[in-house]
Amino acid sequence: VKIAGEMISLPAIEAILLEQYGDPEITKLAIEAKEQDGGVTIVAFTTFDMSPDELNNFIHANGASNVVKIARVERLEMIPVLGTGKTDYKLLKTMI
Repeated sequence: VKIAGEMISLPAIEAILLEQYGDPEITKLAIEAKEQDGGVTIVAFTTFDMSPDELNNFIHANGASNVVKIARVERLEMIPVLGTGKTDYKLLKTMI
């Protein structure tokens, strides 16, 4: 996504968060964004309780640009995955 003229890699943000909150056995976290109303809304989908402030502080302390701001956290029972086992980002985007 592009925020304030800067290209932001959602997979890179997700990778930073997975270092701290990931689990190789189960998908516990995914990041998706949607452009709306002239801006970009970044949402963290998690299977655990977490505040946007905590996630934003962690990503900024670990190299993410200050223009990146996770707007909200959506807690799900399970992160949706495709038949291949990869995260279903298309479905997550519809939830924003």
